[in-house]
Amino acid sequence: MISKKLIGLIFFIFSIIIAQPAGQEIKWLRVGNLRSWFSSLGSELESGRTGSDAQQQDGLAWPAQYKYQDCIAAKSMWIGTTNYLDPVYQIEFPYKVITVGTRNAGAYDEIMPYEWKMIGRFEHPLVLVDGDISTDNFYDDNVDEIDPNLFCDRMISNKLHSSIGVSIDRKIYAFSQQNHDNYYIYDYVFKNRHHQYGWRYFRKNAHRCYISFSISLCDRA
Repeated sequence: MISKKLIGLIFFIFSIIIAQPAGQEIKWLRVGNLRSWFSSLGSELESGRTGSDAQQQDGLAWPAQYKYQDCIAAKSMWIGTTNYLDPVYQIEFPYKVITVGTRNAGAYDEIMPYEWKMIGRFEHPLVLVDGDISTDNFYDDNVDEIDPNLFCDRMISNKLHSSIGVSIDRKIYAFSQQNHDNYYIYDYVFKNRHHQYGWRYFRKNAHRCYISFSISLCDRA
């Protein structure tokens, strides 16, 4: 007979899974005194990591060695264009906007991540106490590749296609040096080109492309 605790645990895990945006993967940059999570969708949604309204303020924690230092609620990335020939409806719309955030992400055929990895200059140290793992970095600092020649200590590489023919190459850099561990560097490259993704072929380049970013900050009460 399944215990009530097991049923509750299954329900809790399932609720988190369905609350997160489809296809999303999460990585942390926590090599220094500033720590935050990042989404493979190209921007970080409100309550997007856990789906819980109680964790609306989630990320950009500084100084991170203390509790309750999160000061970010949401971010967004919107890309707009004009004279857009929709490959699904076969209609040319005068305006088209695809969105990631603040509260929802575009459908499957709007934003499509195809590279999501973290490169590190070194592995994090393994901290054990009485044989037990005693650092969250064992779970949250997941480095996919080691590059000893990397100019920073951690780099997230996030590449995406979009349905309007604009590709996004996002890189985020973090440092562990004490005078440079309180900021991130964002590097975006947008390319206006048609491309093939899955069974759809987006034939038309974006015309008059507009890009908008937003960030919602808040003090921890």
